[in-house]
Amino acid sequence: MKIREAARVIRSKNAGPTQISLDIMFDDPKLYERALKAPSLRPDVLAQRFGVLEAEVIPYPAAIAIKIVLPGRVI
Repeated sequence: MKIREAARVIRSKNAGPTQISLDIMFDDPKLYERALKAPSLRPDVLAQRFGVLEAEVIPYPAAIAIKIVLPGRVI
């Protein structure tokens, strides 16, 4: 299953003047858990792919979402 099929919302938005947030949101907790276990969505893999620290990849169970915080390249 592709992430665009499993996720309800995939979006980017400003997260303050110096950051951008990428959000992957799910309707189904089972799909969220499956996504967390996917090799391509592991925090270390996403951090490397986006060039951020692993701490910037945040599984957020309360919202059934995965958040990736990126530095804004242009302020």
